[in-house]
Amino acid sequence: MIHWRKEHTNRVYLRQMGDSPNFADFRQLTYTYEWVWYGGNPPDAAGYASIKERFAHFFTQLNSPQPK
Repeated sequence: MIHWRKEHTNRVYLRQMGDSPNFADFRQLTYTYEWVWYGGNPPDAAGYASIKERFAHFFTQLNSPQPK
């Protein structure tokens, strides 16, 4: 769904995912990642569990057959 390159930024990946039915979830997870990683906002235990669940759900969606 994306063309990974070392020099690409998250914004590039968001543009690549723009037409995907998974875009909204991908965008939200990207923003969460940036807020935690680049913003220096480590989640507490409950926040971590919530983020982990959202990522797991997203990966499940990606691996599920897509309707035609």
